[in-house]
Amino acid sequence: MRKITFYSSLGICFLFTSICSAQLSFKTIKKDFAKLSGKWEGSLTYVDYSTGKPYTMPANLEIIPM
Repeated sequence: MRKITFYSSLGICFLFTSICSAQLSFKTIKKDFAKLSGKWEGSLTYVDYSTGKPYTMPANLEIIPM
């Protein structure tokens, strides 16, 4: 019975620690994405495997904070 109580308490501690860690990392991620907000224009180049030649296409992206 003592083992069950010990392991249950240990599991609850790990759960609480991971929840707190997730909250801190969310704030960091939100701050990082705020720096990326705006319109981005560029190009994407990859090898077309049917011809073996590089293919370039436009790559436009707009990041809007929610």
